[in-house]
Amino acid sequence: MYTYRELDVDHTMLASRSQRLVNVIIDTIVLAIVLIFTGLLASILYHVFDYDGMLIWSMELSTAGRIVLDISIFVLYYVLMELLTQHTLGKYVSGTKVVMADGTRPGLGVLIVRTACRFIPLEFFSVFGETARAWHDSIPNVYVIDVTIYNRASMIKARLYDAEDREKNIKSSFKEI
Repeated sequence: MYTYRELDVDHTMLASRSQRLVNVIIDTIVLAIVLIFTGLLASILYHVFDYDGMLIWSMELSTAGRIVLDISIFVLYYVLMELLTQHTLGKYVSGTKVVMADGTRPGLGVLIVRTACRFIPLEFFSVFGETARAWHDSIPNVYVIDVTIYNRASMIKARLYDAEDREKNIKSSFKEI
């Protein structure tokens, strides 16, 4: 019986450009919905519960305040989703996830750096390099991988290790005889 094993990421496991595009499109839609929902929530609270505090706060928010709120939601979405699940909603749909070079889960600090790198001007175009790795992946040294390919490779590695273990057990049994 084989067991799941983490393994080092290689270029064959990387998410394709089309998967990355799906990630961007879906995550942008999700973030737009979340931003719209904050305004909608303020309106619902006012009309249903006669609570106008959030509505007044959102209407009096300056442009700088709105930018800070939008950036905060953006950062929270990416950092929390990837910290808790290694996915965003776009990555769930495309079958990809974020991992470190050795296949392990990225930590909070790495994900904060990764998300901060998304704010580098023209960063979006970095995905059009030789590989589909954007700067927000290469700077913190993380990879967005195709989960199916990674899991298949991990299963093969686990089977090889299990076969080696069985061979060692057989050899040690013969030594006892």
